Amino acid sequence: MKLDVILLAAGKSSRMGSSYPKVLYPIAGVPILQRIIDTVKKMASAHIYLVHHAQQRELFENTLTTDSQLTWVIQKEALGTADAVKQVLPLLDKQNKVLVLCGDVPLIRLKSLEQMLRIDATLVLLTAIVSNPESLGRIVRDQAEKVLKIVEQRDASAQYRTIKEIFSGILLTDAATLQQWLPKITSDNAQKEYYLTDLVNLIVARDKKQIIKTVVVSCAQEVSGINNLVDLTALERYCQLEQAHKLLKKGVWIVDPQRFDLRGTLTVGSGVKIGVNVIIEGEVRLGNNVTIASNVVLRDLTVSDDVHIKENCVLEDATIGEGSTIGPFVHIRPGVKIRQNVKIGNFVELKNTHINDDSKIPHLSYIGDAHIGSSVNIGAGCITCNFDGKQKHTTHIEDGSFVGSNVTLIAPLSVGEASTIGAGSVISKNTPAFHLSVSRTKQRSIRHWHQLHAKKDSDVAGTDAS
Repeated sequence: MKLDVILLAAGKSSRMGSSYPKVLYPIAGVPILQRIIDTVKKMASAHIYLVHHAQQRELFENTLTTDSQLTWVIQKEALGTADAVKQVLPLLDKQNKVLVLCGDVPLIRLKSLEQMLRIDATLVLLTAIVSNPESLGRIVRDQAEKVLKIVEQRDASAQYRTIKEIFSGILLTDAATLQQWLPKITSDNAQKEYYLTDLVNLIVARDKKQIIKTVVVSCAQEVSGINNLVDLTALERYCQLEQAHKLLKKGVWIVDPQRFDLRGTLTVGSGVKIGVNVIIEGEVRLGNNVTIASNVVLRDLTVSDDVHIKENCVLEDATIGEGSTIGPFVHIRPGVKIRQNVKIGNFVELKNTHINDDSKIPHLSYIGDAHIGSSVNIGAGCITCNFDGKQKHTTHIEDGSFVGSNVTLIAPLSVGEASTIGAGSVISKNTPAFHLSVSRTKQRSIRHWHQLHAKKDSDVAGTDAS
């Protein structure tokens, strides 16, 4: 039997303080709705019907990664969850099972959904035991623990509000049951909405032969919905701690799991240490014996063995070779490839640059659109002038070269093998191999300059001092 999944994502997100749909806010770097879609797509033969508002379609399509497993369904008015499900009824095959999911419950687990599918019942409800069930629908049972009804918070008496078991909003049934009972649901409640929870109440009251069963999740966060930014940040931190603990069990030393953020995928070798306030985004690969110090951002990065990334670095879309040292205060932008045993020191910015083995850029430099050979030393304050106002140009620095401090290299340019560039030079022409190249104006010391400048006496000529 095939499975149809109705994913409810037409909420107004009014409590988020923004017009941006709450289902597109990220948890661990992935939009809430995308996380749910990715989970559902792991279920065999599942087809998703995404219920949304018409004005959300373009934004959803630009944000989410979807495929042929998804059908878009519009809910014209926000009349409640039962009304949202009703919009899908004409599209469903009566023979199929139907799983209804909430679009704001990002941490739902595949294991729980598969457990629901294994149960034979008219309705299977996913529930949780929570310490604070405020604003949530309560599961009311009889003395034999059979489900009698679900009572929403706004309609609950004082007695019902003491119940700790809540309905997650997630249920499994079949298309025939929905088609039979959904049209009978009314909006006779405090909110004047059509509640999907009333499906349970109707079936219990009118058809005693129907069987209603529950799956109780062990962790309430799995079925926690997001109504506001407080909920969002709470689930974000829970998710981050869960990820950190998984890495700790694999042998990754995360110094403080409370101050660790993984917003993508992380592949690690052995002997990895990660300091506090480290943020990992996109796809990051760390080799063996890698140390990441505090306050570092890694984004779409590959790091080889025995690399040390020091404090306060931002590294993006680059590869770092074995035995290299980066930082502190280094900014590596996209297109950088660093080979083995390279040192990139404090306050260096690199962009679209290849650096070969054993080279050093110890401090205070900008190197962009460059190819740097092996065993090259670049002094403090050096820059490559790679943009002429219209297009980018490349600087080539061959093996064994030494570039002095405060050198300006104006591309396109080639610095020959084992060249030396004198400090303070502005180099705009190719330099020959094994030569010292210097480009400076003649040094002059002008007598009485301070007094002359103060008087603005242009008739007094300065004299050179040797």
